[in-house]
Amino acid sequence: MKHITAALSLLLLCACAARPADIAPAMVPSALYKDMACKNLERELESQYAELRTLSEQQSEDRSLDIALNLILIPGLGALTRDQEEEIAASKGHIVAIGDQIAERCDTDSGHGGDSQESPAQPETHMD
Repeated sequence: MKHITAALSLLLLCACAARPADIAPAMVPSALYKDMACKNLERELESQYAELRTLSEQQSEDRSLDIALNLILIPGLGALTRDQEEEIAASKGHIVAIGDQIAERCDTDSGHGGDSQESPAQPETHMD
């Protein structure tokens, strides 16, 4: 009986979508953004944050559905639902890469996006 309970518990944990905050950023080279103007970097960063929010909301909904399916219906059924883990990791990776470029060459204090040696804080990439 202990083995069945342990196996069922493991199945329930493995079959759930990951929490958005637990998803690590994918490796995205900041060189992808080296030729982009600072204003465009800032717009792209805002766009990536908006995409990350949307993906994180979808992932949280999927996680809730997975838990419900696993607990109420059939254990393991939650594994059949789609999640956005790869897309969230990619979005977080782009946010880090863009943030690196902004920190390296843009003046974020003046609001006009010129070259500067100042480094703003690294963008937060953990969304719940």
